[in-house]
Amino acid sequence: MGPRGCIGRYLAYMEMRLCLTRLFWLYDVESADGAPDWSMEGQIENMKAYSTWVKPELKVRVIPVQRRG
Repeated sequence: MGPRGCIGRYLAYMEMRLCLTRLFWLYDVESADGAPDWSMEGQIENMKAYSTWVKPELKVRVIPVQRRG
């Protein structure tokens, strides 16, 4: 990054963690259609570079949590 890196980067990371924590506190998140197969076997044609490839969609179901109190 060097001396001209983003000065708000760590604040943004903290905000993202806070948002995800709140999401998982308020909702149950589960797979809608089973766990996808993200193995590399037979996926060479989908690779864009040596370390990345196109992954299948990850569909989830988000259900509000019912808390007592």
